[in-house]
Amino acid sequence: MHRRLRDTAEVKRIQALKALFKKVIHMVSLNNPWKDSDDDQKINSYVKRNISTRVRARRKTGFLAAAERTLIRTPHVIRTIPERMKLCTLFAKLRCLSRFTPKLRARLVPVTRLIAVDAGRVIIRQSDVPITVYFVITGEVHMIQNRDKDGDGLLKAIIGPGDMVGDMELLEGIKRTHTFRAATNCELLVLFDYDFAQILGPYMTKIWDEKKRALKALDYFDFLDDDQVMEACRFGRLKQYQPLDTIYCDDIGSMTNVHFVLSGECLILQCLNMSFEKRKKSFSTNANVCGRCVKHV
Repeated sequence: MHRRLRDTAEVKRIQALKALFKKVIHMVSLNNPWKDSDDDQKINSYVKRNISTRVRARRKTGFLAAAERTLIRTPHVIRTIPERMKLCTLFAKLRCLSRFTPKLRARLVPVTRLIAVDAGRVIIRQSDVPITVYFVITGEVHMIQNRDKDGDGLLKAIIGPGDMVGDMELLEGIKRTHTFRAATNCELLVLFDYDFAQILGPYMTKIWDEKKRALKALDYFDFLDDDQVMEACRFGRLKQYQPLDTIYCDDIGSMTNVHFVLSGECLILQCLNMSFEKRKKSFSTNANVCGRCVKHV
């Protein structure tokens, strides 16, 4: 009988060690994703060296380190002052929070929560009451508009790192208009509605109202209804340019955006690339010839 109990305890101990080992491997794989290519010369048959190499390797851009995850998940009441300062510095580096002022980011430190979401999980469901706002740190989220209860819905947009999800419904005071589903494994910062209203509410409401006024000031959008205006404000951005700044050219700016001039003047410059050659001493040079400036209406 004593031997049977000892064998049972030994089996449980081995199972617990296996579970702990799996947990450690899972944490390492999340912090330093393994390369899909089989041609990686750093991977060999020596397991300990492989793990050490992956831990020392430079982590992929956009992923949080294990220490950073632990710091975010630590309750604010037991964080030390250096840890709080370190967390403020970390929030300043995140694309999803870089748009806010340092004062607002400091106020977000005690109330934000970090969650990891598996691929396929529904983050926000259409027609639900909004109670949370999400900031995407890593991963990809699909914005889906449900056609009916049985349909999969229509993909409307793809949300990536640096984007905010769920703020529009809180600002408008309406139910969720779309379903958001994780397309890949994602890391999200969560902010509840009461904290959002106290910290980010005035700032976000001001920007939201400015977007609406900008759309109403342009004749292009007179035909839009209220739902379309909200969608335009969701994806639109207000940006200011200084004199002689370049909005975009061949290698500056995104060619997928459309710019509407609210105030000031914008000039269109046509540049021609010309090559010159000489017979005796062959060489070629490039020169930019600017055409006539045209006023952008």
